[in-house]
Amino acid sequence: LLLLEGCMLSLMWQVRMLNINQSGDEREADEAAAKEVEAGKRTLPALYCALRSACARLVECRTEEPIVRFHAFACYMALLQLALGHSDRMSLEDGDGKEPARSPEGIFEVYLPDDDMQVLCAYLADIFGRVGSVDSRA
Repeated sequence: LLLLEGCMLSLMWQVRMLNINQSGDEREADEAAAKEVEAGKRTLPALYCALRSACARLVECRTEEPIVRFHAFACYMALLQLALGHSDRMSLEDGDGKEPARSPEGIFEVYLPDDDMQVLCAYLADIFGRVGSVDSRA
């Protein structure tokens, strides 16, 4: 759990730092800092997608403890919120070298892969099934 949370916090921090650097005047920044920002922009989508995929696989794994599955689900939702919250300034989707898709309003698209959607829906159905089977008179 700590490793998953550490990865999540590290990714959130990196997104925040890149957005701070984007909002400032990049002409005044020194050349080394500008190169670091560009390198971060290139590597961040792959990190985001890898962590999102790892969370989905942990949610899918029925042999894991329920707390691990729940924490992975919560982390996945936080990743989607992070991507959506910063979609006006940057794309966290790995476009495989292609330009990220934008909506007509200029906002970057945030994707939810079909496989992940099925895993998340199955997890929620399982949770709701367990809660529904609990006898309220007990």
